[in-house]
Amino acid sequence: MQHADPPDPATAVALAWQPARTRAALAALFALDRRLAGVVARVREPILAQMRFAWWRERLTQPVAQRPAGEPLLGDLAEHWGETSSHLVPLIDGWEASLGEAPLPIAALQEFAAGRGAAFAAFASLAGVPDPAEESACRTAGVRWAYAELACRTSTPAEAAQARQLGNSETGARMASAEVRGLAVLDELSRRSLTRGEPLMHGRRAALAALRVGMFGR
Repeated sequence: MQHADPPDPATAVALAWQPARTRAALAALFALDRRLAGVVARVREPILAQMRFAWWRERLTQPVAQRPAGEPLLGDLAEHWGETSSHLVPLIDGWEASLGEAPLPIAALQEFAAGRGAAFAAFASLAGVPDPAEESACRTAGVRWAYAELACRTSTPAEAAQARQLGNSETGARMASAEVRGLAVLDELSRRSLTRGEPLMHGRRAALAALRVGMFGR
């Protein structure tokens, strides 16, 4: 799996539609995801990557007051997630599962996607979504995003095909709450990507789909 890029257009659009009250928290989640992606892409020795993942896991499970200063992303997570930043540990676990030679086994792909799903469910809770069904829809959206992005970014055709198949098998209601509108936009882009076999923000129609969901929620 090769997966370390700067903020992509899809997450930028998702952030633009996320309500201002929780936009910074979602931005911190995306930033953590990119940081972990960078570990997988750039650290060639698995043991060294695992050590970095262990560092982040330990930091996020520490009380905020005991975390070291000097790491801007850790500071952002403390500010916008507080003690609930520990709920992002499954995201670390998911990226750690993606270590290894491509094509990854199905179990590793599923664990990677589950990590993003857990992070989205944690964000739904942070954003104040009261309905368990809506939180479940957010979890599914994170899983779908993981598969869609992997299918587009992996350099291994077999891995891309497997990710697309797994992503298209995900079912679940669309998110209705305005509190997670950014996730709904990203989910729509992921659905389109998986069915069409193209990047999330490919072409004018993807931008129009994001605009429609951002404005109307569907």
